Amino acid sequence: MSNNVDIKINEIKETFFIVREELFIPDPNKMVKIEMYHRMGVNTEIKRLKFTLSAYIHYEDSTDKLAEILVDNYFELPFMHEYQVEDNNLILPSEKLLIIVRESIAHVRALFQIRLRGTVYQQVIVPLDDATNVTKHFFPNLIKNESGVMSDLIGKVEA
Repeated sequence: MSNNVDIKINEIKETFFIVREELFIPDPNKMVKIEMYHRMGVNTEIKRLKFTLSAYIHYEDSTDKLAEILVDNYFELPFMHEYQVEDNNLILPSEKLLIIVRESIAHVRALFQIRLRGTVYQQVIVPLDDATNVTKHFFPNLIKNESGVMSDLIGKVEA
């Protein structure tokens, strides 16, 4: 298998954004949390992976979303045939998955900050996240070996 970092970004597309300024509470002690979730699919025929990442903010004591953004990140994976298994399922090495998550976080973070500008939530700073921890959270089948290095994804990523 190839150890090259041969992942290309084909497209970045914001597919959804909402801001609910009517939920704003002008209390400096009101803490805001930022959460993310993802979806992933592959098209093995064109060697393309779609990683959709959503980020939203809410008050710590509420689940009401104050603002949310969804961004589709399309990656070309020329090496995909090396990892393809049957029935359009894919097993990716952790370093490749980490690149996909890290780049997707950067895109969501930048677009969210731009879209929050001019709203009551413009002071909310989307924090820098440790892509390794986020990857492990999204893909709990990534395990650490005894040396502390993430091993390859165990299981399948379905289209």
